[in-house]
Amino acid sequence: MTERDPVHGRIGLRVAAIPVAVLLVACAGGGSRWTAGGSTSPSPSPTPSPSSEPGPSADELALEASRAVRFPSEDGTVLEGRLFGTGHTGIVLAHMNGGTQREWFPLAPALAEVGYAVLTFGFQGSCPGKPYGCSEGEQNSATTDEDVRGAAAFLAGQGVRRVVLGGASLGAMASIQVAADGPIDRIAPSGVVSLSGLEFAAG
Repeated sequence: MTERDPVHGRIGLRVAAIPVAVLLVACAGGGSRWTAGGSTSPSPSPTPSPSSEPGPSADELALEASRAVRFPSEDGTVLEGRLFGTGHTGIVLAHMNGGTQREWFPLAPALAEVGYAVLTFGFQGSCPGKPYGCSEGEQNSATTDEDVRGAAAFLAGQGVRRVVLGGASLGAMASIQVAADGPIDRIAPSGVVSLSGLEFAAG
Protein backbone atom coordinates (compact mmCIF):
# COMPACT_ATOMS: atom_id res chain seq x y z
CA MET A 1 0.00 0.00 0.00
CA THR A 2 1.25 3.43 -0.80
CA GLU A 3 0.54 4.68 2.72
CA ARG A 4 3.25 2.38 4.03
CA ASP A 5 5.93 3.38 1.52
CA PRO A 6 7.09 6.44 3.52
CA VAL A 7 7.38 4.27 6.62
CA HIS A 8 9.40 1.68 4.75
CA GLY A 9 11.57 4.46 3.34
CA ARG A 10 12.30 5.85 6.80
CA ILE A 11 13.10 2.37 8.12
CA GLY A 12 15.46 1.81 5.19
CA LEU A 13 17.25 5.09 5.86
CA ARG A 14 17.65 4.23 9.54
CA VAL A 15 18.99 0.76 8.79
CA ALA A 16 21.43 2.20 6.24
CA ALA A 17 22.61 4.74 8.80
CA ILE A 18 23.50 2.11 11.43
CA PRO A 19 26.98 1.24 10.03
CA VAL A 20 27.80 4.94 9.72
CA ALA A 21 26.75 5.58 13.31
CA VAL A 22 28.81 2.64 14.56
CA LEU A 23 31.85 3.89 12.67
CA LEU A 24 31.51 7.40 14.11
CA VAL A 25 31.20 6.07 17.64
CA ALA A 26 34.25 3.83 17.20
CA CYS A 27 36.32 6.73 15.89
CA ALA A 28 35.33 8.81 18.89
CA GLY A 29 36.26 5.97 21.24
CA GLY A 30 32.68 5.61 22.49
CA GLY A 31 32.26 1.98 21.46
CA SER A 32 35.60 0.61 22.68
CA ARG A 33 37.72 0.30 25.77
CA TRP A 34 41.51 0.51 26.09
CA THR A 35 43.43 -2.58 27.17
CA ALA A 36 46.77 -2.58 28.94
CA GLY A 37 48.60 -2.96 25.61
CA GLY A 38 47.02 0.14 24.14
CA SER A 39 44.76 -1.78 21.78
CA THR A 40 41.03 -1.65 21.87
CA SER A 41 38.46 -4.33 22.36
CA PRO A 42 34.74 -3.96 21.83
CA SER A 43 32.63 -3.17 24.86
CA PRO A 44 30.11 -5.88 25.65
CA SER A 45 26.59 -4.93 24.63
CA PRO A 46 23.69 -5.88 26.85
CA THR A 47 21.46 -8.47 25.21
CA PRO A 48 17.76 -7.93 25.87
CA SER A 49 16.05 -11.08 27.03
CA PRO A 50 12.64 -11.73 25.52
CA SER A 51 9.80 -11.67 28.00
CA SER A 52 8.36 -15.06 28.78
CA GLU A 53 5.24 -13.50 30.27
CA PRO A 54 2.23 -13.90 27.95
CA GLY A 55 0.06 -10.84 27.41
CA PRO A 56 -3.49 -10.69 28.76
CA SER A 57 -6.10 -12.58 26.76
CA ALA A 58 -9.17 -11.00 25.16
CA ASP A 59 -11.26 -12.49 27.97
CA GLU A 60 -9.06 -10.99 30.67
CA LEU A 61 -9.10 -7.56 29.03
CA ALA A 62 -12.87 -7.68 28.62
CA LEU A 63 -13.53 -8.76 32.19
CA GLU A 64 -11.27 -6.02 33.50
CA ALA A 65 -13.00 -3.40 31.35
CA SER A 66 -16.55 -4.34 32.38
CA ARG A 67 -18.78 -5.13 35.31
CA ALA A 68 -21.20 -7.99 35.85
CA VAL A 69 -24.89 -7.04 35.65
CA ARG A 70 -28.23 -8.77 36.06
CA PHE A 71 -31.52 -7.67 34.54
CA PRO A 72 -34.91 -9.16 33.66
CA SER A 73 -35.93 -10.32 30.23
CA GLU A 74 -39.27 -8.93 29.11
CA ASP A 75 -40.89 -12.11 30.43
CA GLY A 76 -39.23 -11.67 33.85
CA THR A 77 -36.49 -14.30 33.53
CA VAL A 78 -33.24 -13.01 35.06
CA LEU A 79 -30.38 -12.68 32.57
CA GLU A 80 -26.72 -12.06 33.31
CA GLY A 81 -24.34 -9.97 31.25
CA ARG A 82 -21.52 -7.48 31.35
CA LEU A 83 -21.64 -3.72 30.94
CA PHE A 84 -18.77 -1.92 29.22
CA GLY A 85 -18.23 1.83 29.35
CA THR A 86 -20.73 4.67 29.56
CA GLY A 87 -22.36 6.98 27.06
CA HIS A 88 -25.60 8.40 25.75
CA THR A 89 -25.68 5.77 22.99
CA GLY A 90 -25.94 2.15 24.03
CA ILE A 91 -25.24 -0.98 22.03
CA VAL A 92 -26.81 -4.36 22.79
CA LEU A 93 -24.78 -7.32 21.51
CA ALA A 94 -26.68 -10.62 21.31
CA HIS A 95 -24.85 -13.91 20.75
CA MET A 96 -25.38 -16.79 18.32
CA ASN A 97 -27.47 -19.89 18.88
CA GLY A 98 -25.62 -22.13 21.32
CA GLY A 99 -23.06 -19.41 21.98
CA THR A 100 -22.31 -17.11 24.89
CA GLN A 101 -21.63 -13.44 25.48
CA ARG A 102 -17.88 -14.19 25.25
CA GLU A 103 -18.27 -14.00 21.46
CA TRP A 104 -18.30 -10.23 21.83
CA PHE A 105 -15.43 -9.84 24.28
CA PRO A 106 -12.85 -8.87 21.61
CA LEU A 107 -15.16 -6.10 20.31
CA ALA A 108 -17.05 -4.70 23.30
CA PRO A 109 -14.09 -2.97 25.03
CA ALA A 110 -13.11 -1.24 21.79
CA LEU A 111 -16.62 0.17 21.39
CA ALA A 112 -16.62 1.31 25.02
CA GLU A 113 -13.32 3.11 24.53
CA VAL A 114 -14.85 5.35 21.85
CA GLY A 115 -17.76 6.40 24.03
CA TYR A 116 -20.51 3.78 23.85
CA ALA A 117 -22.25 1.94 26.66
CA VAL A 118 -22.07 -1.69 25.53
CA LEU A 119 -24.07 -4.58 26.96
CA THR A 120 -23.25 -8.21 26.27
CA PHE A 121 -25.48 -10.86 27.82
CA GLY A 122 -26.53 -14.48 27.72
CA PHE A 123 -29.88 -15.57 26.33
CA GLN A 124 -32.10 -17.62 28.60
CA GLY A 125 -30.37 -20.90 29.41
CA SER A 126 -26.90 -19.65 28.50
CA CYS A 127 -24.78 -20.59 31.51
CA PRO A 128 -21.02 -20.91 30.93
CA GLY A 129 -20.49 -20.07 34.62
CA LYS A 130 -18.57 -17.38 36.47
CA PRO A 131 -17.21 -14.98 35.52
CA TYR A 132 -19.07 -15.30 32.22
CA GLY A 133 -22.57 -15.26 33.60
CA CYS A 134 -25.43 -17.71 34.03
CA SER A 135 -28.83 -16.66 32.73
CA GLU A 136 -31.89 -18.35 34.14
CA GLY A 137 -34.46 -20.28 32.13
CA GLU A 138 -34.08 -22.72 29.26
CA GLN A 139 -32.70 -22.17 25.79
CA ASN A 140 -35.58 -21.26 23.53
CA SER A 141 -35.36 -19.37 20.25
CA ALA A 142 -38.92 -18.14 20.81
CA THR A 143 -37.82 -15.94 23.75
CA THR A 144 -34.74 -14.31 22.23
CA ASP A 145 -36.61 -11.17 21.19
CA GLU A 146 -37.90 -10.79 24.76
CA ASP A 147 -34.33 -11.09 26.02
CA VAL A 148 -33.12 -8.39 23.63
CA ARG A 149 -35.94 -6.09 24.74
CA GLY A 150 -34.96 -6.66 28.34
CA ALA A 151 -31.34 -5.82 27.51
CA ALA A 152 -32.34 -2.61 25.73
CA ALA A 153 -34.62 -1.63 28.62
CA PHE A 154 -31.73 -2.18 31.03
CA LEU A 155 -29.53 0.21 29.02
CA ALA A 156 -32.36 2.75 29.01
CA GLY A 157 -32.33 2.56 32.80
CA GLN A 158 -28.59 3.36 32.75
CA GLY A 159 -29.25 6.77 31.15
CA VAL A 160 -28.83 5.74 27.53
CA ARG A 161 -30.77 7.99 25.14
CA ARG A 162 -30.22 6.04 21.94
CA VAL A 163 -29.83 2.32 21.47
CA VAL A 164 -28.40 0.20 18.67
CA LEU A 165 -29.28 -3.49 18.55
CA GLY A 166 -26.63 -5.86 17.31
CA GLY A 167 -26.38 -9.59 17.03
CA ALA A 168 -24.97 -12.58 15.22
CA SER A 169 -27.14 -15.32 13.69
CA LEU A 170 -29.95 -15.94 16.19
CA GLY A 171 -29.02 -12.75 18.02
CA ALA A 172 -29.25 -10.81 14.77
CA MET A 173 -32.69 -12.22 14.04
CA ALA A 174 -33.90 -11.20 17.49
CA SER A 175 -32.42 -7.71 17.08
CA ILE A 176 -34.20 -7.20 13.75
CA GLN A 177 -37.50 -8.37 15.24
CA VAL A 178 -37.21 -6.05 18.25
CA ALA A 179 -36.26 -3.06 16.09
CA ALA A 180 -39.30 -3.70 13.90
CA ASP A 181 -41.60 -3.79 16.93
CA GLY A 182 -40.91 -0.16 17.89
CA PRO A 183 -39.78 1.80 20.97
CA ILE A 184 -38.48 0.21 24.16
CA ASP A 185 -39.11 2.29 27.28
CA ARG A 186 -39.83 5.27 25.01
CA ILE A 187 -36.53 4.75 23.15
CA ALA A 188 -36.85 3.71 19.52
CA PRO A 189 -33.88 1.65 18.27
CA SER A 190 -31.61 3.90 16.21
CA GLY A 191 -29.98 1.11 14.25
CA VAL A 192 -29.43 -2.60 13.84
CA VAL A 193 -26.21 -4.53 13.25
CA SER A 194 -27.01 -7.93 11.74
CA LEU A 195 -24.23 -10.48 11.29
CA SER A 196 -25.45 -13.60 9.44
CA GLY A 197 -29.02 -13.09 10.55
CA LEU A 198 -31.61 -15.26 8.81
CA GLU A 199 -34.86 -13.91 7.47
CA PHE A 200 -36.82 -16.99 8.48
CA ALA A 201 -36.21 -19.82 10.94
CA ALA A 202 -38.46 -22.12 12.98
CA GLY A 203 -41.60 -20.13 12.21
